[in-house]
Amino acid sequence: MKVSVLQRSAISRYEGAFSSLSAFLLSAAPAISDSEEASFRGEGELSEHEGELTLSYREEESGVRAALSLAGDTLTLTRGGAELCFVRGKRTAFTYVTTYGRLPTEAYTERVDCIKKGSAYLITLVYTAVFSGIAQKNELRFKITVK
Repeated sequence: MKVSVLQRSAISRYEGAFSSLSAFLLSAAPAISDSEEASFRGEGELSEHEGELTLSYREEESGVRAALSLAGDTLTLTRGGAELCFVRGKRTAFTYVTTYGRLPTEAYTERVDCIKKGSAYLITLVYTAVFSGIAQKNELRFKITVK
């Protein structure tokens, strides 16, 4: 089915350098050094099959194609050639592809959930990631509205 997508993100970066996700998680309450928020709108297709929700869309501002798959506690996000896999309550590793190159990344996923309200789906992903010595907390929220 055709849908509109609103993705909101909030990123908090922590002070200090961290060699791994374990080093960050074991550190004593690191301070936040900076934060940013962003919103992206898009149009796409949504399907639901045997408990799996699949979304593919194009971001209006950038033209970048993205896809999201949610099955139980696992959310897979593909954007700009990178596939990021998140499992609630677990650590995962993946390579994040940026315009600056490929970054090996470790993540701990705190929250993955989906709420359906009428003809809208609200998907929330909260995770902490460490890459190139930088630690940050990411909160992504997707509002998917059936047209």
